[in-house]
Amino acid sequence: MGIKVKEFLLMFAIQVASYSIICINYRAVAQAHYTWSALSDFVFASLSYFVIKRIAHSDNTFHQWLGYALGGVAGSILGIYLSTVILGH
Repeated sequence: MGIKVKEFLLMFAIQVASYSIICINYRAVAQAHYTWSALSDFVFASLSYFVIKRIAHSDNTFHQWLGYALGGVAGSILGIYLSTVILGH
């Protein structure tokens, strides 16, 4: 597997996780679930830190941007579903 594919997949996976956590966090806050809100805030902040660190040390390339952007879309869809499973309808 080429380095561009690996970088795309890494950025995609990170964004899927990040946006899923954001969706879970939105529902947790809206439903006043303090524990889920705090946990999802911590996980999102940690992921964001590593994304910023990784992007700062790499060249800006199309495949990284595409993985980052598409991962966000997929993460929102997954996060909406997961938030209904974890926090209820």
